[in-house]
Amino acid sequence: MFDFQLLKAMGSETVSRLSIIIPLLSTGAVKAFEGTLASVLGSLPAATEVLVLDGIGYGDPWQIGREGVRFLTFETARMPSEIHAVNEGIKQITAPVVHLLSPGTEVNDGWTEIILPHFNNEMVACVVPTLFDAERKKIFSLGVQYKRTGELHSFKNFKSLGFQSTILAPHVGGAFFRKKHLDLLGGFDASLCSQISLVNAILFLRFFGCETIVETDCRINVHSQSLKPVSPYSWAYQSERLYRRWSGTPGNGTFLEHLCFLQTEFWKRFPTKNAFVSLFGRIGAFWGTQDDREKHRELLSLLQERFSGNNMLPEKSRLGDEDLYDRRVA
Repeated sequence: MFDFQLLKAMGSETVSRLSIIIPLLSTGAVKAFEGTLASVLGSLPAATEVLVLDGIGYGDPWQIGREGVRFLTFETARMPSEIHAVNEGIKQITAPVVHLLSPGTEVNDGWTEIILPHFNNEMVACVVPTLFDAERKKIFSLGVQYKRTGELHSFKNFKSLGFQSTILAPHVGGAFFRKKHLDLLGGFDASLCSQISLVNAILFLRFFGCETIVETDCRINVHSQSLKPVSPYSWAYQSERLYRRWSGTPGNGTFLEHLCFLQTEFWKRFPTKNAFVSLFGRIGAFWGTQDDREKHRELLSLLQERFSGNNMLPEKSRLGDEDLYDRRVA
């Protein structure tokens, strides 16, 4: 049991610079959620608000709503996915920086202080923290790596990072975004799972010249068993959708390179069931999303107008650069 009454006594600050969003969308996540919320309130930075996306009728049993925590309650049927709920939460906040935290993560004192100064640079759209596996005492994720071949995987070691045609997006367990950029995008794509939706958003932001910074000195502890896994079929299907959307833009690989990656992926998993499940997911996306690329081009044109109207359009796309993630902060 977490002592929320003790945490209440610590008080709250005026909301201004940071909004922390924590989704609670299943009853099985309550214990993990309470651990996350307790760690946040125990280390709450000044001028920070906490928004809980309550899709289970949690109802603030500890009466901490008066202490800088807001509960946005909704019926799960109205918010069919976590991304739907997050998008609604983003509309409700006013702070310039959004911090997404998943149930099962825990933070430490001062974890945001090294992050927020990066947003003094107006072109910084996202900062990627380090997720540390609390049970295994090792790095869980330094972000999600996206390669020109369409390969996606959680990245754990900078020494093995290839600098050519690679991008790092934040892991869904913890991420910092500039709200203005998310507003320009219209939020995250709710037709994709949470993780791939974050990668898709980063690809858009990088296309328009915004920067992503990997901050290795910001550590968020994660209990990996608390993070909801995506089925192999769904992951393969949505990964293929993502590749098809972006395959026609600068910096992405040829279809032959993509086929070579798919062949390698299949034989790595063969003869397990997942090898065939993932293959069927890729094939399903290839034949079932023929109009994705055209809709994607239309959206790029629309977003180009938005970014241009806000004086945020770069001289050229940065997706053609060799180093597609901006930099590691040593």
